[in-house]
This record gives sequence, C-alpha cells and structure tokens, in this order.
Amino acid sequence: MENLELENYTLACIMEWSQMDDAPKANIEEANNYKLISETIDQHDEYDGGSYYTTIIHRLSDNKYFKTSYNDWDYDWEKGDFDNFEPEFTEVFPKTITKVIYE
Repeated sequence: MENLELENYTLACIMEWSQMDDAPKANIEEANNYKLISETIDQHDEYDGGSYYTTIIHRLSDNKYFKTSYNDWDYDWEKGDFDNFEPEFTEVFPKTITKVIYE
C-alpha cells in the first residue's frame, strides 16, 4: 500500500476550497490528476462548529484511491493558515457491495 502526501494548495484545489484561488499553477496542474470521490462528516461539534471528516480521492494517472481523516481545527480559517494542516492519505481499494431490498 502506498501513502500519499499532497501540498496544501494541491489539496485545496482537489477539495475545491476557496484557497484554491491563490494556488500556484504547479499545484493546479497536479490537482488535475485527482478527483474527489467523497467527503463525509464523521463527527460534528455543535458547540464550536468543528468537524471530523473522512475523504477519498482518486488519482487518475494510475487509477489508485486514497483515504484520509482530518479535523478542521488543524486549519486556521481566520488566517487562511495551512501550516498545521497535513493530512496523510493511505491507499484504499474500491469494493462493490450488493444490497438486496424488498418492496
């Protein structure tokens, strides 16, 4: 299995966050090699609005999938600061599940 680390601006482009507007051209080009498959909120703190997420991306060049979990407290939204935001992606494999329902 492969681990993947992306530069923050590349990740912002993949996730289509507002910070993608400031991304250097190289990050935008790298992000074009990825597609966001899913982003789910695993837990949400109603008191301060923070959330924990699980994200899956697809690398188009070699058809590999990667998953990460992170919380948005790692990112300073007021300053637009990515310094502490370093999610690591781990390779995952798609699995097809058949679900039978009766009506």
